[in-house]
Amino acid sequence: MLVCGACGDNWMKVVKSVELGPTAADDEYALQILSCVRCDARAIGRYTESRRGALGSESVHHFGYPVDRGAASALLQMLNGGDHEAIRAAFAPHMDEAQRFRVVYRDG
Repeated sequence: MLVCGACGDNWMKVVKSVELGPTAADDEYALQILSCVRCDARAIGRYTESRRGALGSESVHHFGYPVDRGAASALLQMLNGGDHEAIRAAFAPHMDEAQRFRVVYRDG
C-alpha cells in the first residue's frame, strides 16, 4: 500500500499510471493519479527510475503532489487520451515542489 501524503495512513492507491518513456535524465518516467481510500485525498504521482552510472546502481524516485478532485478528474482524462506531450504539459503546473511528498510503500 502507499502512504497518503494528507492523512498519513496507508490507504493511497494508484488509480491510473501511464509510462511516458525515457527522458534525458531517466530511463523510466511515469505519471499517475493517486487516491486515498480513507480520506479521499487526490494526488499526482511522478515515478522515475534511472539505471545510469555504476553497474547495479539504480535510482528510483516516487513523489506525490496534492491536487483537488476536479484537477485529478481532468488529469485522469488526459492519461486516458494517450498524447504524451499533452500529458506532460497538463501535469507540469500541478507539480509544485514545495508541496510534494515522498510516496512511501508500506505493507498492510
